[in-house]
Amino acid sequence: MTVRKRFIAYGFISIVMLLLSAATLFGQEYSEKKQVAVFRLGYYSWEIPTSALGAIDDSIRGVFVNLGRFTVIGYAKSLESRDVNDFIDALKKYKAADTELPKEVQLGREAFTQSDFNQLTSSFIVVIPSVSYYNLELSNDGEYTAKLETSFSFINVQDLTTIGQFTIDTSGSSIYAREAVRSAIDGIPVQLDYRIRAMPEFQIKTGILELTGSDVIIEFGRNMGVKPGDEFSVVTPTIVAGHQVDVPSGVLVVKDVRESFSVAHPIYTDRPLYVGDQLKEIPRVGVELNFYADLIFAGTDYVGAPPIGYYPLFGMRVTVARGVYRVRPTFEVEFPLHQALTGGVPANVYAGLETFNIYAGRFQFAPTVLLGVGGNYFRDEFYLSHLGGKAQLNLSLLVSNDVKLSLEGGYIAMVGLRDNPDQWAASYWGPYGGIGFTAKF
Repeated sequence: MTVRKRFIAYGFISIVMLLLSAATLFGQEYSEKKQVAVFRLGYYSWEIPTSALGAIDDSIRGVFVNLGRFTVIGYAKSLESRDVNDFIDALKKYKAADTELPKEVQLGREAFTQSDFNQLTSSFIVVIPSVSYYNLELSNDGEYTAKLETSFSFINVQDLTTIGQFTIDTSGSSIYAREAVRSAIDGIPVQLDYRIRAMPEFQIKTGILELTGSDVIIEFGRNMGVKPGDEFSVVTPTIVAGHQVDVPSGVLVVKDVRESFSVAHPIYTDRPLYVGDQLKEIPRVGVELNFYADLIFAGTDYVGAPPIGYYPLFGMRVTVARGVYRVRPTFEVEFPLHQALTGGVPANVYAGLETFNIYAGRFQFAPTVLLGVGGNYFRDEFYLSHLGGKAQLNLSLLVSNDVKLSLEGGYIAMVGLRDNPDQWAASYWGPYGGIGFTAKF
């Protein structure tokens, strides 16, 4: 092949590769901020303290603002959930060129003018929250319990369709009525944040900007509400029966978030990653729930007990998985069954940290340190019985996007707090190991 022909061939190949890359890049979907008009809370069917109403409104709008993916317009009017269909019909009539509306349209307790409809139709989505149930009771033991159900309707103003409806149930208790209501209100943001992110219309679509070592740079950061610990699915467009289908081909976890981009680590991929790969948010509440069964080889200071005993430990561990990456808070409730041999219901409660998470493909290593207390509900009374902690190493395997299996081992030491203790209150210590099952929420 002559130099000229070789040059032409190389040039042709380069052009083809460039066109293929451009097609990949321009074929990706990237989310944009959506404009939402958030109504005030509808509550007229229920007698709710004015201070509580303001707190609920602030809580709801705060969620939309903090999510980052919305331009939020606060709207002064409110509607009940039963008025949503009438509201949509009024918008349809307003948008119909051959229909003339009266100066005011009465919907529920609110009167809407042409100016109101002009403002609302300039928004992409209208959000209508309303109280569907409220109750505050004083029990016989002098404690108030507040129960609150808040419904949300999402209306796409462009095509006048309801794109989502759901209800959030929250409750709170306190010896003070105001604190009980406040506790119920405080439960709204976490649930609402997740329910919004779980709606397909609001899930972040993004792409890989750059490959750097074992990590990738992805579009969007704090400007769209991305947080450390968030997961994104790598999707590969595939033609099936003449239709394009997005096939999941990997999962990334966000390890560092900047203003307009984030750094993510691949947990697994079925193929090599490329710049321009399509990514889609995997919405989660942001907790991992682990159930474990361990066996402890324990020594004890109880007189008459064998030098070493073999006892089961069963427990449940809750780990915060959103907003954190390397270091994650974790909490446990554990049942040391050897303390129940003489009766009672023993339990240990721990709080601690996964001190340095390491991902190696589908495997995850998590060294963990916990401090805790133990107690026993024994003979109709509760006794605080132990103080101590444990250090362990957890090795887990991701078997699906939502499930992990794990092995764990470590050392536990719990010091008895009672003088001349019975067997259930004696100090114990020793190594342990076991298995676990984790569900990601």
